[in-house]
Amino acid sequence: MLFFFTEKFNVTFGEASYLAKVSRSMINKWADTGKFTVIKVGSRVRIRRDEFEDWMEQRDLERSMQ
Repeated sequence: MLFFFTEKFNVTFGEASYLAKVSRSMINKWADTGKFTVIKVGSRVRIRRDEFEDWMEQRDLERSMQ
């Protein structure tokens, strides 16, 4: 599956799930629990790219320490 990152500073839930290698429902669950900031752009919902990438790095670091 190929995603075109349409916004420089934000990612869609689909793009986030592709980057994190998890389902979209898992991204929704993490967003609901406040793991990263979700913003609304018009009628669309996006995740701040920089914050999401930082969160993924932290998640990977925690996984490698287990």
